[in-house]
Amino acid sequence: MGRLRSWLEDDSRVGWLRRLSDRSAAALDAVPGMTPNRVTALGLVLAMLAALMFALGAVAFGAVFCAASYLTDFLDGALARYQDERMTDEGRAAEGAKGWLDRRGKTEDGGFLSGAAFDPFVDKARYFGALLPLGLDRLWWPLIAAGAFFALALTLWRPLAVRLRLSKGRSNWLGKHKVHVEAALLAWLVFIPAAALPYADDAILGLASLGGAGSFLGQTYSAWKNRANAKAPI
Repeated sequence: MGRLRSWLEDDSRVGWLRRLSDRSAAALDAVPGMTPNRVTALGLVLAMLAALMFALGAVAFGAVFCAASYLTDFLDGALARYQDERMTDEGRAAEGAKGWLDRRGKTEDGGFLSGAAFDPFVDKARYFGALLPLGLDRLWWPLIAAGAFFALALTLWRPLAVRLRLSKGRSNWLGKHKVHVEAALLAWLVFIPAAALPYADDAILGLASLGGAGSFLGQTYSAWKNRANAKAPI
């Protein structure tokens, strides 16, 4: 497992992606008033439009909105990192006093409208908002329910763990790569007919649900190891 993690997080394999994200973030940062939470909020709006299109049977339009929403998921983190790396400690403190939409850089204070909670919430809304209208009649519902359970548990647990100083609220490696499996599943449901490869739909869903369970258990284990730093909620 350690070797797999090292391979997935090897900087030499994702260096081109980091360069692309930095260039994209620099372009976004040049837009007046642009902040990571604004990009994330745009992703939520696009996710809601995608869910509506899928529910109405306009799959092509839904796929476009969904893809655009996934793009914002890449851009908000890139922008947060780009802005944070160029801030002083005084600048970070000043940003923390601003409204949630106006905050530049990373926002991991444990509140719901922070990077530790808002971004994961939008991730879940994007995925399940598309999954239910696309796959409810072709996927095994207990797997959907299991994935939803762990998604909700993780979304609620991460900001609480930050407030208790048990975690920094960041995704672990399973959480990061689970998103790729979820995106692949949605693309599969859009482009591959249900009868093309029986059980393949549920197999991919099963991997995504296992990733969610593993991410939640990993976050819980990390918090347990840090329990000496726990404090009463703010």
